Amino acid sequence: MYFPYLRGRQSELLAIRTLLEKKRLSERVVPIIEPIKPTATLRKTLEAFINHRRELYIVANPQVGEFHKEVNSSSESSDEFNELINNDQFKKVTIITREQDINKDQSAYIFGNADHLAWFKQGDEKGDSKLLFIPDQSDFRRGLSSEKKRVLQVNHFKPETRNADYLPLSPRPFTSDHLHYAKEGYYGFSDYSIVGTSFMEGGFAPRAVAIHMVYFTEHDELRIRHFTSETNDDITNPAGKFNEALSKLVNYFKGDPRNKTLGLTKFREHHDNGTYPGLGSAKQLSIMHHLELMGDYLKGDKK
Repeated sequence: MYFPYLRGRQSELLAIRTLLEKKRLSERVVPIIEPIKPTATLRKTLEAFINHRRELYIVANPQVGEFHKEVNSSSESSDEFNELINNDQFKKVTIITREQDINKDQSAYIFGNADHLAWFKQGDEKGDSKLLFIPDQSDFRRGLSSEKKRVLQVNHFKPETRNADYLPLSPRPFTSDHLHYAKEGYYGFSDYSIVGTSFMEGGFAPRAVAIHMVYFTEHDELRIRHFTSETNDDITNPAGKFNEALSKLVNYFKGDPRNKTLGLTKFREHHDNGTYPGLGSAKQLSIMHHLELMGDYLKGDKK
C-alpha cells in the first residue's frame, strides 16, 4: 500500500480529487491529508471521497496552517467541516509531538524520533491494528516488530534553493521503496510526492519554472527529472518560462509507453494547445502523474 502525504494546498487536493473522479486513483493508493485551511476545495475533496466510498487518512493535529483554529470557531462552516472530517469513512492519524498524543482512539501514528517510540511503548504498544508511520532508522526497525502495521515514511524530494538551480541537474534516483517494502516487513510505504516536507503559505513570482516529474527505469526504480526554463534573469513572462520547461518535458517522454498517465496527458495537451494553466496547476499535474504511476505499478499494470 502507498500512502502519499499531502498538505491541504489546492494543487494537492485537486490532484487526488481529479484522479479519484476520473477513476485513475488505485485503491492501493490511500492519501493522507494534513489540512491547513477549511477551504471549499478541501470540502469538495472530502465529499468526493465519501461519495466514491474511498478511504482517506486525515491528520488529527495538523502542525501547519490555521485549520483547527478556524474550524473550531462558532460558525455554520465549522460545523460542516467537523461533520466531514469525523465521517466514519475517514481515519485519523496523529503526528506524535508529546507523550499525551498517544491516544488509543487514534487509527494511526506518525513517529519522528526515538522519544516517540518510547512513549508509544508505554501508552499503546498493543495497538497492533494501527498504522505506524516510521522513519527509515534502525531504532524503529528494531523497536517495532514486523507483526505491527509499520509504514516506511521517507521524504525523497530534495529541494534546491531556487528553481533555476534545477537547470544543470541530471536525472537522479527518487525511490525504490515500492520494490522492497513488503520483503522488509512493512505494511506499506509513504512519501511527500514531488512536494517534499517544507511548507510555506502563499507564493511568489519565481525567476525560473521547474516541473518535477518521476518515471520508472527499466529496473522499476523511480527516478526524478527536473524540466527547467532557460530564460531565468527576471520574473517576467511566466507563461513563456513554463512553455520552455514544458517543451523539454514533452520531448523527453515522447513515445514512452510506460508513462501514459492523466497528468502527463494534460501536460501534452497544454503543449499542443499553447495554453498556460498556472504554476499551481503544473504542480497538480506532476502530483497526479506520480500517484497514478505508483498506483499502476502496485496493481501490476506497468505497461
